[in-house]
Amino acid sequence: MWRHGLVAAGFSLLAAACGGGGDSGDTVGVQPVGEADSPSSGEPFVLDPPVAVPGTHRVKLTWHGPSTGQTVSVWLADDMQDFHAIATGVSASAAEVDLGASWKLDWPSAHLRLRACPGRAPCIDSNAQPLVEALVAAIAKLDPEPRDQSLPPGVFSSRVALSADGNTLAVADPLDFPSTWPQPSGKGSIQVFRRCGRGCWRREARLTNFDVATSFGDPMALSGDGRTLAVGAYDGDGPVGSENWTGGVYVFVRDEGASWRQQALLRPAQPLANELFGYRMAIDHGGSRLVVGGVLPRIHVFARDGTSIWRQQALIEEPPTGAYLIPGRALALSGNGRMIASSATIPSWLQYIPAVFVYAIDAGGLWTRRADLRGKPPMIGYSDSFGDALSFDHAGTTLAVGEPTDYGDASDTGNDPGNLRAPNAGAVYIFGAVGSTWQRRAFLKARNAAANDSFGADVALSGDGRVLLGKACGYSGNVAGVRRNHRAGTVIGQQGEGNTFGCYWGGSGYMWTQDEAGRWNHAASVIPVGTDLVSYGFFSIALSADGMTLALGTNAYYPERPQKSRVFVY
Repeated sequence: MWRHGLVAAGFSLLAAACGGGGDSGDTVGVQPVGEADSPSSGEPFVLDPPVAVPGTHRVKLTWHGPSTGQTVSVWLADDMQDFHAIATGVSASAAEVDLGASWKLDWPSAHLRLRACPGRAPCIDSNAQPLVEALVAAIAKLDPEPRDQSLPPGVFSSRVALSADGNTLAVADPLDFPSTWPQPSGKGSIQVFRRCGRGCWRREARLTNFDVATSFGDPMALSGDGRTLAVGAYDGDGPVGSENWTGGVYVFVRDEGASWRQQALLRPAQPLANELFGYRMAIDHGGSRLVVGGVLPRIHVFARDGTSIWRQQALIEEPPTGAYLIPGRALALSGNGRMIASSATIPSWLQYIPAVFVYAIDAGGLWTRRADLRGKPPMIGYSDSFGDALSFDHAGTTLAVGEPTDYGDASDTGNDPGNLRAPNAGAVYIFGAVGSTWQRRAFLKARNAAANDSFGADVALSGDGRVLLGKACGYSGNVAGVRRNHRAGTVIGQQGEGNTFGCYWGGSGYMWTQDEAGRWNHAASVIPVGTDLVSYGFFSIALSADGMTLALGTNAYYPERPQKSRVFVY
């Protein structure tokens, strides 16, 4: 059976296939396949190499022998799990099989085998075929819309967002320029993709707003149902460079005909100059509640009445205690729209202490603070980025908090502020709620927590709160091919300049899973590309709420060639 926690012992993926829906096909209680008995007919039973169904978790299988009409089952194994049945009752000479979320597989060692049971005769096992080529071929690679080569290059990889089922993908390019460049109009765009029935991806829309002088495209939030998209234009309401950056948020919706249109332009009920409203935002699953922040100590809560009218529902102002929100840091909203988390700092002697405030809405529609969450006590003179990234589960009872500058090495349990052995290795805290009480549940460090790995610069939780995707450097930008047992800081190939004091080239998605006992395990490292210099600053991650699909946005540089932005969907 699937050994849910043991995958953490170490496999690394160059990539993982994508798709949406369904469980991994794990079968409990199935005994490993042993050596096959001799076929009674003497006819060979041969499985051909699996062929990927691109953009999905599925593979096509063909085989020949034994006699047609016999029942065939499909078995899978890798170094982390024995052979177990993933499909039964197949009676033709070809089949299409769902492998489940491919980040759960150890790619280099994953194999498939068939078993035929010809009536009363002994069952026959086929040869085993490796899966790695099919898994690599299944990766969806999405490129930006072709652009005028005379324009400056964009960064199509800057931010990615997935719907709950993984079938809608939004990609931000904040440096995308309109055709009128270099006129002083706005810049930035969002490209929206939709997965087709057979796994292909189709560009559904390119959303822009160039009628005003504003940046448009990096801050964005996609609803879980994939039908509502909020895009920040934080330097709007005045010429770029003016002193009146109140900001705004554009809301787009997808109609039944798969067309996207602008539904609203949201502004604060009480606008303030230089707030940069729209710099931070989060939206719920159904797209009916949106929270927006800027660089001032205010959180704006908007709700949509019916299907089209947006109104500001609440304004959360912090604080009476003197804490304030840090510019450009994180804001999160639970999938059910009932919990908000926001980064803050609290002035203290000689330094500012980072915190995360958690708010809940009561039956009367009033938002109140429920928790003031902290990391380990910061050391004076050392940077502390607790709260740089936030992600809720759907119910709002689990919260992941990233701290990419954490200095502790792999031995750190989150309670020793004096552990400074791995500068900027990074960490992720997991907090959980029982009723209205919030407590720390876990402190996650990468396998060897290498210096400058920056784990936790971005985080994404699945809807059930049991799968975590965390952004890390990984020093994986030049890893050629598929690597297992990838460890943070592993140096493979030329690193380029800039890694001495932090991550400059690289980008990996670290997968974590929670077992039935509540323990979190570092399950996999997902590495998007090989042979390329990937800019960590424009590397982005997204995880679907069902935990089946993940996306990595990359901006790669090639020797003597232009940069290339691309999104890999697994």
